[in-house]
Amino acid sequence: MCIPLVVGEGAPFGAVSFNDLQREREWAEPLIRRLKMVAQTFAGAIQRKLLEKDLRESALRLSMVMDAAGAGGWSLCLDSDRVWASNRTRELFGFEEFEELTSGNFELRIHEEDRGMVVSTLEDAVENRKMFALEYRIVLTGGQVRWISTRGHIRCREDGTACRLMGLSVDSTEKKQGELRLKEALAEAKSLREQLSHENDYLREQVFRASGHDSIIGSSAPVFDMLEKVRMVAPTDSTVFITGETGTGKELLAHAIHEQSTRKSRVMVKVNCAALPSALIESELFGREKGAYTGAITQQIGRFELADGSSLFLDEIGDLPLELQTKLLRVLQDGQFERLGSHATLHADVRVIAATNRNLPNMVQEGTFREDLFHRLNIFPIEAPPLRERREDIPELTWRFVQQFNRKMGRSVESIPKPAMKGLKNYSWPGNVRELRNLIERAMIMSQGKTLCIDIPNLECPCHELPTLDDVERNHILEALEKSQWRIGGAGGAAEALGMARTTLNSRMKKLGISRF
Repeated sequence: MCIPLVVGEGAPFGAVSFNDLQREREWAEPLIRRLKMVAQTFAGAIQRKLLEKDLRESALRLSMVMDAAGAGGWSLCLDSDRVWASNRTRELFGFEEFEELTSGNFELRIHEEDRGMVVSTLEDAVENRKMFALEYRIVLTGGQVRWISTRGHIRCREDGTACRLMGLSVDSTEKKQGELRLKEALAEAKSLREQLSHENDYLREQVFRASGHDSIIGSSAPVFDMLEKVRMVAPTDSTVFITGETGTGKELLAHAIHEQSTRKSRVMVKVNCAALPSALIESELFGREKGAYTGAITQQIGRFELADGSSLFLDEIGDLPLELQTKLLRVLQDGQFERLGSHATLHADVRVIAATNRNLPNMVQEGTFREDLFHRLNIFPIEAPPLRERREDIPELTWRFVQQFNRKMGRSVESIPKPAMKGLKNYSWPGNVRELRNLIERAMIMSQGKTLCIDIPNLECPCHELPTLDDVERNHILEALEKSQWRIGGAGGAAEALGMARTTLNSRMKKLGISRF
């Protein structure tokens, strides 16, 4: 007897034959029913084997496709918490080939900073029956960190309840590192753009052009000697230390050095150490990172960075706070510094030109200026002579200022009375060239014709009748001592009245020969 092999309502895919040689050919109905049940069992087993074979082949094809794409497949049964994972998935997450897996195994692999985000995303996907996409880090047994990108969906039963999470995961470490490199490159480009913007803003304010500023004028011996020193030192990269009274043109001298140097293609950068609060001068010189201190909401490029490849003019260097002098000394020695709020060491190729109207050797003795920094600055000193020591240059300076203000004010002054010029030459000029320029500007405003009108009475005081600076200082200190009944320190003392430290006052008294008895 032959019975077809059929599963359900499908078409026959085979037959099973039963032979009984010892009996008649007529089969009893009960036997036939039993034989049909046996045939159905055979059919089910054969069909199951065929389906398993097809499934294996399908899984193999899927695995080949996923392997080609570098993806690993996985499936989580929500009822049993068991996870099926492809070999690629096991390789990605660092699991053994035959290791039984649960959701807990995967959760422990996820970086602790990303774990909460992954769990909440999957819970939301299950609750709302929706697809999900994740990007997170995993930590392998050896501590290696990988970035994983996962996409998947929810499988539901006929009643709509979620029964399985299924997804694909790929190693996105290289992609993420590329994104991070791109982000860093963009940040670097932004920083460079900000630096260029800062530099552009600074140059708009600080750029020096000879056509718009005074130049060094004079043919006297002191000026000739000074310019000869400029000619010698300008082509080098040596630090230059300019000294001189207020108004003698120390900044013009610094520009002259820079304009004759190999760095003249870039504009000289300037910092006035006396014009900035001590709390801000460090960030102004060396820069700061965002958040370096309260109120530092943006990154700031320091003047040393701006002056890279150029010259930096440090005006009023004697007013630099003592705590910053060490940092400046390091920059002068090896060109290295750090921004405020950063540990990253920066390098700058800067030629430093420093200037002061203060007596730095005295400050070194008083302990208010570092001796090693003074010697590092004082490599090539140049003194800007006061105007009273170069009186023969006064007529030339006066006429240069008159010409400048003629153009600026639209005037046509062509002559200066001889008594006025004599008065200018006899005046002591405590404010030096700056005071002369200001006086000429005021005279030009007052002059309506072609002759310069100068207020002579205020200038007619021969220089030999003026007291020396030491005399003026001695009398000033004596007056303060008399008022304080010769009490030097403490509240109400002469030092407080004069606005100086007690040690400084003692030093000045010793130099000027002041004593009570």
